[in-house]
Amino acid sequence: AKKHGGRVSLARYGRQEPSTETKSYAGVTVISVNRTEIIDEMVERFRDGEAALPEGARELGGRVRQGRGEYYWELFAMKRVTEQDSRGNWVAHWVDGRKPDHYAHAEVYTLLAARRARRLGFEIVF
Repeated sequence: AKKHGGRVSLARYGRQEPSTETKSYAGVTVISVNRTEIIDEMVERFRDGEAALPEGARELGGRVRQGRGEYYWELFAMKRVTEQDSRGNWVAHWVDGRKPDHYAHAEVYTLLAARRARRLGFEIVF
């Protein structure tokens, strides 16, 4: 990221991260985001028609099984669950249903990149 002079941002997301926080460390932008919240948003964007599946999504990634390629299998691999924490509070989070789930995480990174670009004044066209 340092090598590319501000054109690259790093992303960190976990269950304990803040909603969204952007900081710069030694000239490198690091975006920290809550994992549950950002995956919720990514799923909602598809559900609400704000994000579109890529053309040919059913065949993307190869290894087509039951009419779905790897992209579809991985996009829907995670499951949202609600469980009680150690204090008895109900907490939602995403768990890995079927491995791998790389395309789902790639969609999250795409969402983060689009947000960052908009903040920097770039027009995003999907």
